[in-house]
Amino acid sequence: MESGSCADTPSKAALTSDGHQWKKYGRKTVKGNVHPRCYYKCRYPGCDVKKTMETQLVGAKLVTNVSYTGEHNHPAPQLSRATARDHAEFQALVKEYTSVVRASERMNARMRKRANERGHWQVDG
Repeated sequence: MESGSCADTPSKAALTSDGHQWKKYGRKTVKGNVHPRCYYKCRYPGCDVKKTMETQLVGAKLVTNVSYTGEHNHPAPQLSRATARDHAEFQALVKEYTSVVRASERMNARMRKRANERGHWQVDG
């Protein structure tokens, strides 16, 4: 994230998305922080919920704190097709990674077994 910017970029917005649509209505420079605090209101007509986002450098990591004021007076929106697709792609990657790790573990177990059978693998006991 660029210094001094709010969550205006799609990637940042995706990380902090709660499914609701928000309109940015302000930002404030916070003493001792190069990242401004950003203020948003729910776009749903008649809904008075507000969201505040502030990014801080904690150690070597950027951490974004999000706080809400009020309760939504409308049903939660459904996931968009893009969000659902991203979630499905993520789940597929996790499944693929898990299968690769399991295959690697099976291969290592076979290699240890063969090494033990040949006397090449010695375990001090």
